[in-house]
Amino acid sequence: MELRAMKCPNCSGDIKYTPGKAKAVCPYCDSQIQISMTAEEREFERDTSRLAHNRDKYFKDLKIWRVIFYISLPLAVLSGVLLSLSDSAFLGLPAIFFIFAASPVLRLAAPDIPKDLEGELSKKERPLKKGALYGIFIGLVLLGGVVTGLIKDDSKPEEGTASSSAVSQADS
Repeated sequence: MELRAMKCPNCSGDIKYTPGKAKAVCPYCDSQIQISMTAEEREFERDTSRLAHNRDKYFKDLKIWRVIFYISLPLAVLSGVLLSLSDSAFLGLPAIFFIFAASPVLRLAAPDIPKDLEGELSKKERPLKKGALYGIFIGLVLLGGVVTGLIKDDSKPEEGTASSSAVSQADS
C-alpha cells in the first residue's frame, strides 16, 4: 500500500504514514498524531482482515485434511495385504473401499479454496485432485498385495525341493 503524507500540526514537518494506522509519529519533533481513517481505509482494513482470516482458516483446514490423507495411506496398504492374504471375499472389502470410495470421500472432505486465494496458491498449497487420489490408493492397495504375495510365495517350500532330495537319496 502506498504511503500518504501530511503536515505535523506542531512543527509543520512532513510526515509519511501508512493508511489504516491509528497513529503517526513526526520524525522532526516526535509528536504523536492521531490519524482518522477514511471510509475507504476502514473498508480496506476490513477486507484485509477478512482475507487474512480466510487464508488462516483455509490452511488450518488443509492441514487437518492432510493428516487424514496421510493416515489413510497405510490403511490402503493394509487393505491390499488383507486382500492378498484372504481366501474369503469379506476381507477384500477394505481394498474395494479404498479403491472406489476413499478417493472421492477424501476429495469431498478437502477444504474449498477461497475465491480471493485461487490465483495465489501454489500446487503444494492445494489438496490433491480426485484422479491423483485414485492413482495413489490403487497403487498402494496393489503394493500391499504384491509385497504380501511375494512374502507368501517365499514362505512356501518349493514343490520340486522335496522330490529332488528323495530322488537323490534313492540314487545313492
